[in-house]
Amino acid sequence: MSASEREFYLYPDGKRVKVSREVYEEYYHGKRKERYFMEDLKRGKTIVNQEEQTISFIQGREDSYERLLDLGHQFPVSGDCWRIKY
Repeated sequence: MSASEREFYLYPDGKRVKVSREVYEEYYHGKRKERYFMEDLKRGKTIVNQEEQTISFIQGREDSYERLLDLGHQFPVSGDCWRIKY
């Protein structure tokens, strides 16, 4: 089967539905974008430099509420949002 003859399917509610290539690609593009915002921005990165034999960790650009609570951060009561202390 060539690439132009390939059939694409999505599974809404567990039912197999045939879709066009464009719909399939847009669906998975949206899923990847969602994963980027929900996971990738929060996850840190480990960088290994083989030449210098060093390992460094770069924090994620976004943090979760649960992780901040675990670290002991206190959050203001509603209405005091401008007085966040770290």
